Amino acid sequence: MADLVNLLLASRFLPVLPSVSLALSALALVIYAGTLVVNWSWQVSFLSRLIYSPELSLTHAIAIALYVGLIALVVRDDLVLVRWLCKNVSQAAKSAAMAMGEHSPLREAKHAKHQ
Repeated sequence: MADLVNLLLASRFLPVLPSVSLALSALALVIYAGTLVVNWSWQVSFLSRLIYSPELSLTHAIAIALYVGLIALVVRDDLVLVRWLCKNVSQAAKSAAMAMGEHSPLREAKHAKHQ
């Protein structure tokens, strides 16, 4: 998962076709967001079991609160990356559409007709 996102980030500095950029961006977004949903679901389930455990002590409660505070920073970072991926998919789609429009058979026929 991280490899695909890292490849996408690196491809910004390479001459990549707009259609390839769109495919990388969309795939990275779908895989990353899907992984986040699975991970966050597990985290919430696990923390719920800990919080509602009859053996919960003050020490455990403090540790859980500290963990939730720290993991919130990671979640925020994940959300920033997902927002960037969404914007990147949108921009890549526009670039791919423009590139396809430049090479459309109708456009090439009109261009050849005027020559």
